[in-house]
Amino acid sequence: MNKEKTERVMKALNYKKPDRVPITEWFWDEFVEKWKVEKGLDNYVDIYKYYDLDLKIISPNMDPKIESCQIIEKTDKYVIFKSGFGCSVKKNYSSPLPQFFDFSIKSPQEYKNFFFEDPDDERRYKGERRDIISGDGITPQCSFDEDIDKNKDRFCIFGSICAPCEVLWRIRGYEGTLVDIALEPEKVKKISEKAADFMIEIGKNEVRRANLPGLWIWGDIATDKGLLLSPESFKEIFFPSLKRMCTTLKKEGIKVVYHSDGDIRAILPLLIEAGIDAIDPMQVRAGMDMMELSKQYRKQLAFVGNVNIYESKEKIKEQVFKKLKIAKEGGWIASSSESVGEDVPIENYEYFIEIVRKYGVL
Repeated sequence: MNKEKTERVMKALNYKKPDRVPITEWFWDEFVEKWKVEKGLDNYVDIYKYYDLDLKIISPNMDPKIESCQIIEKTDKYVIFKSGFGCSVKKNYSSPLPQFFDFSIKSPQEYKNFFFEDPDDERRYKGERRDIISGDGITPQCSFDEDIDKNKDRFCIFGSICAPCEVLWRIRGYEGTLVDIALEPEKVKKISEKAADFMIEIGKNEVRRANLPGLWIWGDIATDKGLLLSPESFKEIFFPSLKRMCTTLKKEGIKVVYHSDGDIRAILPLLIEAGIDAIDPMQVRAGMDMMELSKQYRKQLAFVGNVNIYESKEKIKEQVFKKLKIAKEGGWIASSSESVGEDVPIENYEYFIEIVRKYGVL
């Protein structure tokens, strides 16, 4: 693990003054392809290395079923495949967003029969990856172990796992899950506990195999209008298993970062109680404001993201400067407030990096 970058990231998460603000990012494949073409770069060039970012997330195959890509239909415009979560996925080549449909669980009565294959199976870590967490689900990638070896000297590396709510969306769908929460909450709670058991073991394996300092927890639970369910339902159904995940995994001496798009302000006290150390990506358009939240949660939560790079350069600079005022003693990892999509101008992203590097020396 790159010592300098790991120290920089961990100081930021611990509210200790780093040498400068660390930077991370999540790029859509379509942006990366556009970037390579416009820059005239070879296909093998790694965007994280090119921009010398500090933190990179590398994930194993954590799909419940290890065989994680079964092609159903393929044309020159789209591909449909069945994922290791059991849902079918349609990927239009012209759109970055996949469409999930035909979920493996059709009713809450089927939860009890859903099977999570062995989290310790070596194929998850040593085999080629074609899963829907570490990639797009169809493009072959090298193994988790190989990816770690290729990147460990260049970055601070975090692994990742899914929160139980994220697992539910993928095996039952948003609509089905929300109906089940309303009508069969105990059944949802039980499958959430099974998902937590599975993800805890995945997380332990990542941390121990690669000596990782932390994990991202994928757990989309909101839109820009607010939570998909009430805070009370979140507390009753998903909070106990999330807290158990954090408590167990933090015994490994790691930090945990919770990822959810949208406005999650209503559950921030619960995330803190569960043991979450930082939140990501803090969508600006959803009303997430690091300046305001730091007044209430400073040193209880660190922050990742919260810069809208779709804005003008002047607005990007203004956003960064505001955050630097409260990040002098740590607490912020710079990144966009949404993944970098194809419609982000390359010059905007490069300007963002330039501003953080120039003025983020602490």
